[in-house]
Amino acid sequence: MKKTFIKITLALGLALSIGINTIPAFAETQGGIPGTPSDGAIPNSMQQVQAPRQGIQSKKLIISEVTTDPAFIEPGKEFTLNFKIQNKSSNKLENIALSILGIEGKNVLEGFSPVGTTNEIYYGGLNKGGTGEISLKLIGSPSIKSGIYNFNINCSFNESGSSPVEINKVCGIIVKNTSNMMITEFKPLENGNVTGSFLNAGKGSLNNVMVNITAGDKNISKYIGAMEAEVEESFDEALGSFESDTSGNVVISFNDEMGIENKIEKPFTIKGTNVVTASKPASEKKWSFKSVFKKLFGLGS
Repeated sequence: MKKTFIKITLALGLALSIGINTIPAFAETQGGIPGTPSDGAIPNSMQQVQAPRQGIQSKKLIISEVTTDPAFIEPGKEFTLNFKIQNKSSNKLENIALSILGIEGKNVLEGFSPVGTTNEIYYGGLNKGGTGEISLKLIGSPSIKSGIYNFNINCSFNESGSSPVEINKVCGIIVKNTSNMMITEFKPLENGNVTGSFLNAGKGSLNNVMVNITAGDKNISKYIGAMEAEVEESFDEALGSFESDTSGNVVISFNDEMGIENKIEKPFTIKGTNVVTASKPASEKKWSFKSVFKKLFGLGS
């Protein structure tokens, strides 16, 4: 019985060993997976679909330039968004359309609206190597704040007989209030004092406001700092006296909300305080009178 049991065990082990070693070898083929037959045939249940690479978009149509008119957009005012496109493919591109999907990070055009059209513009066809322009007119809400706003842009097209292709891009615009600093009162005095007032008449805040007054060799600077909208400031500076009339200038410099430096100027003249008129000496006047008197009455020379 023991011999029989041993023979059966050895036979079973040998059969298992042969079975394992005679399983067909598997090769890796491009686009396949380990465990497929060496002849390259892949069972339908084991086929692998290669996923497309993410983040790579077609370069057949490119947006080469984006501009706004005007360059700086004011809240509550209309502006035009201009796109320059180029056909970089070897064929004509058809059914080109461009749309603004919304503000980056949002799915809507919050604070902006198309004017006279929708948020999508249909362009049509563009020949090989050709360029074109697509324009869209918008308006910003009067309540939007100054800053940089990014728009999510979608552009779709297709080559003749091919499926549509889409590319997604981001473009930025600059919104800022137009600065408006104005001098409301100004008076140069004969004693050398210069007084005046100035107002931030714009809708946005101003920073680094500085008043600089010059006349002759005199120079006085006064730092104001920040000025909110509709705030008025003044200056009263003593330049000293001048012997003759002297020209001067007041320069008020400031930075707007985007940090762009601006200035306004006011020229003036300070009257001289020591103006001397030419006259003859008193002794000369007396001698002349005496000479005339003697001559009238014959009293000699």
